[in-house]
Amino acid sequence: MSSELAVRAKATAELTKIIRGESSVALYDLALDTMREWSASYVNELQDKIDHSSDRKLKNSKAMVRIKLLEGFFNFVNLTDLFQNVSSTMLLEKFKEKSGNWKLWVREAELDNFNIANIISAELLPEPGLVKERFDYRRFNNVFGELVKAQLSTYGDILAVDRQTLLGESYKAFDSLIGTISYAYDRKISGMVYSILKDNPVFFEDREIFHADHNNVVTKTSDFTADLSKALEKMYGQKYDYSEQIKEQLSIQPKHVITSPAQSLEASKVVGEYNKALSDEQKLSVLVEPRLIDFGGWFLSAGKEQSSICLYRLRGSDAPAVLTKNVMSTDGLEVKHRWDFDVAPVDYRGLIRVL
Repeated sequence: MSSELAVRAKATAELTKIIRGESSVALYDLALDTMREWSASYVNELQDKIDHSSDRKLKNSKAMVRIKLLEGFFNFVNLTDLFQNVSSTMLLEKFKEKSGNWKLWVREAELDNFNIANIISAELLPEPGLVKERFDYRRFNNVFGELVKAQLSTYGDILAVDRQTLLGESYKAFDSLIGTISYAYDRKISGMVYSILKDNPVFFEDREIFHADHNNVVTKTSDFTADLSKALEKMYGQKYDYSEQIKEQLSIQPKHVITSPAQSLEASKVVGEYNKALSDEQKLSVLVEPRLIDFGGWFLSAGKEQSSICLYRLRGSDAPAVLTKNVMSTDGLEVKHRWDFDVAPVDYRGLIRVL
């Protein structure tokens, strides 16, 4: 390995730690040490060039020395590609670590392209039939369930990280930036999810998600225990009619009571009492959602596998990605972040509305 490659590798490793918030080394100090180790003459020539400049604004300007030095350092370590690679990995980590409560109950699936996808969401099959001797097997040409549509859209923005942030001494500045991007996508998805629950759009056979025909609506009373009992009865009682001859009970397991902060204390007391006699597999959890503050009701949801709401994402894309545009000597670093996804109802049996 050449001396230049060795210096670059060493600097890249330390810069990676700085971006990840794992090193308190000042970025300028790393740049100065690296450029001196790579070429002391480069640093001396840069200083000499500025000292002899006829431009009074540049002459003896320590700020300009810092800018030019960092610009050379960024090019030397290829900050554009490094930041993109490291920050995308960090985004994936942060998106999995911290997210809204939607991630506890919303199912996830992948789509291959941006075309409108027709999906049989419930993917149900009748219970296996008895095959008698010399009798044929029953034949089904597809799985059963409501036909729903999903289509990926691209979400993202360009964030200009100013020069002061790049030159600053703030420990974990880059790490905080990536966390901020992750949090923005989390809020976007949360908003889309709970807008569906509150707005109750028409989606299945010209009916709203929550509809009397879907057996997923409970009229709210002042008795939370009684309301929960009715909601549980409706979810456990969901059925599917495969045909006139085949009608079967489904096994949908309630998992979450999703409620506003104002109703959370009462919900916790009732759910806590209810859980005392249940196995861990059947216990309920209470999810407090601030987006339901202006909503007078609450929801009972199945777990992720049987959820009625789905986050669709492009195949292979598990989290938002960072695409660094360029490093500019005057403005700083341009960071483009994006993610291709859709949020849509996939079924109505895994949700009960109490309102």
